[in-house]
Amino acid sequence: MVKKTKIYIARHGETDYNRNHIIQGCGVDAELNELGTMQAMMLATYFEDIELDAVYSSNLLRAKQTATPVARDKNLQLQTFEELNEMNFGIYEGHMYHAVQDKFISLHQEWEQGLFHNKLEEGESPLEVYERANECCQEIIKQHDNGTILFVLHGRLIRILLTRWLGWGLERMNDIETPNVSINEIEKIGNDFVSVQLNISEHVKEIEQEMIL
Repeated sequence: MVKKTKIYIARHGETDYNRNHIIQGCGVDAELNELGTMQAMMLATYFEDIELDAVYSSNLLRAKQTATPVARDKNLQLQTFEELNEMNFGIYEGHMYHAVQDKFISLHQEWEQGLFHNKLEEGESPLEVYERANECCQEIIKQHDNGTILFVLHGRLIRILLTRWLGWGLERMNDIETPNVSINEIEKIGNDFVSVQLNISEHVKEIEQEMIL
């Protein structure tokens, strides 16, 4: 019988760093803001009628705070791993994005050309991030054959994992959209990953509309 695991991957809720376009990476451990806290509650609501066997997140506060309401509602213990932290953006963490965007634009162009070893000063490359996070994820997935699990992770990390797992190639990282608390549903069937639905975000739009009103 072919082993099958259903995997949900959600991005964390909004922080003030997100709102103010300040680079976080793995070195800035920001907490959720008011909207982010509400988004985390909406994420829990989304999973109300979905059976989960386990909930995992990175070791960063914004991911843990987002995953906690889901785990609590499911009577599960949230399990966290440093290997699932966001990409290290090196010396640019904590900087306003617009002040250093030229560096990021150039780097993204290099990645689109297949230069996946390239990285920001004192930071990580996509290949380095994939190596550490994929190994951790694969070990977790093995523990849940024919089960259903949720990962709460980070934007760049989600792009890296999904484009590799789905066979798109890392050069298409930016084709993956990752609004705060958006959800990606995939399955691992045997040794292959299959996309079910990417960038599920109706619940996100609903809460953002409430904030506007």
